[in-house]
Amino acid sequence: MIGFRPRAIVSLSALSNQPADHHILAELIAWIAQEFDGWIDFGGSILPVSIEPLGPGGEIATDAANAYLDKIGGRVFSLPYLTASGEHWVSHVCDPEFARNWMEHDDFHMVK
Repeated sequence: MIGFRPRAIVSLSALSNQPADHHILAELIAWIAQEFDGWIDFGGSILPVSIEPLGPGGEIATDAANAYLDKIGGRVFSLPYLTASGEHWVSHVCDPEFARNWMEHDDFHMVK
């Protein structure tokens, strides 16, 4: 999918939940990913709750979810997984360009 295996992981988090904190964290991760030619793993879904990313049976992301993400720009991958309660969901991984565009989007949020 991405074409390589990560050699290292840098993990960042903010211990507060204000919009400014989300933006500072996003700016920092985008800068680090750009500087080290890396990818950003959000550790969960960045889709708004109004979009169901997987269809019946847990197939790959629906057209609605892909169309939503494609409008943002940059590269983003939806990684499907099964939750502990047995529901299908996705986690998102992106490049720095997508992260910067995502920060300007009306639905911007960081995964908590």
